[in-house]
Amino acid sequence: MVNTWKAPAKHDVNAQVTRAKLEAERAAHVQELEKLRATLLELPEMSAEEGDPAVAERAQTLGMIEQIENQITEVERTLATLRRGGYGICEQCGKPIDAERLQILPETRLCVKCKSQLEKKTHHRTW
Repeated sequence: MVNTWKAPAKHDVNAQVTRAKLEAERAAHVQELEKLRATLLELPEMSAEEGDPAVAERAQTLGMIEQIENQITEVERTLATLRRGGYGICEQCGKPIDAERLQILPETRLCVKCKSQLEKKTHHRTW
């Protein structure tokens, strides 16, 4: 059986629903970021002692802050793409991204094929 389903064109993507979903995601990330920053301020000052649990906790919190800041940046980038009218189009090949993929990963910028190729290249470089 041949699959005749085609990904929707960019104008078929429900922009309002997507925007609301992304803005809610961004708000949740910002709230989490504020909590982590407050936690960081409550941690004791770093000591020079190796093995000090405060050092490990501070490093872990800083790593989580960086990760959430990156997620916020990705969501903001996706919102900007949505405003420009390019949402749902693969940045690599220019073809529409599958609607199901966009529902699962609304901030994705690559279609499955291009993402897979990128991961293969990245994987080969690490060896």
